[in-house]
Amino acid sequence: MSQAVSPSNGKRYSLARVCRVWEIPRSALYFQRCRPEPMSGPRGPVGPLTDGEMVEQIHTVLGESPFHGEGYRNVWVRWRFKGIRTSRRRVLRLM
Repeated sequence: MSQAVSPSNGKRYSLARVCRVWEIPRSALYFQRCRPEPMSGPRGPVGPLTDGEMVEQIHTVLGESPFHGEGYRNVWVRWRFKGIRTSRRRVLRLM
């Protein structure tokens, strides 16, 4: 609306006037103008492997283990010794 031209004097409406008529603060308008686009994927850095590759690695680690029913913590520790660094929560989610 601030880009529209007034028919009476041929000038553009001021931003302050538009915000006063719409009853919104100017700070909200400026925030809407410069707000970044929402991200399409999950937040955070990308890990060393995709989820599918990590599930395969989980199966190999559990297959190599002499124990039955190991938990996510042991899998996570074994990965750290192998050099695969990821979060415990991701291992728990995939298991």
